[in-house]
Amino acid sequence: MENIVTLKATNKGLIGDYVKYASWALICIVNAVVIFFAFAFPIWTKAEEKYSTRPSFYKNAFDVISQDYYSYDPLCFVLICMASSILFVSFIICICCIIGHLYKAKEVNVFDKNKKTVTATQYGFPYQKGVSEMKFDRITSIYVEQGTFDRLFNTGSILINVLTYANADSIENSWTIEYIEDPFTAKEQILAGLPEYSGVKVVLENN
Repeated sequence: MENIVTLKATNKGLIGDYVKYASWALICIVNAVVIFFAFAFPIWTKAEEKYSTRPSFYKNAFDVISQDYYSYDPLCFVLICMASSILFVSFIICICCIIGHLYKAKEVNVFDKNKKTVTATQYGFPYQKGVSEMKFDRITSIYVEQGTFDRLFNTGSILINVLTYANADSIENSWTIEYIEDPFTAKEQILAGLPEYSGVKVVLENN
């Protein structure tokens, strides 16, 4: 029976989040493209009427937009600029989310059953590191949570509620372990060998 249980996050456990953020970024990009062409098309039509020919996209597009926009529709120019900004921002958000989640895959949680502590080591961009620790006396409940992709790849998160005794009182805390493989086996490893109390433990001392 292991007294120390080490649980590491994995990229496999992050697939669901990767898909979610990529989907939102794709929706933003599609909306931006739709808005751009919906309002740019009238400009192109008016430019064709003015020059009696459709301007070449590579040669005359910039001239048409920069020189003739204000004479056609200033609001249209503003909307196209907004659509372009959305396109750029959505791309940046997508990249930032991917980078942030790559660092989440390095997170490590360690349960020490002898010391009754759980320690999390987390990393961040570009060279950040954080270590947090929580002491506990009793695990009151433990849950395994799996999304759609988690069930497909046998990954998930574990939510643990614990009690920490302080004099005659007790403090309840929670701890979440995310993006790990085989969470149900990890749950059994955490519970194995831990004492089970029927209620709050009270220690009486004789004076």
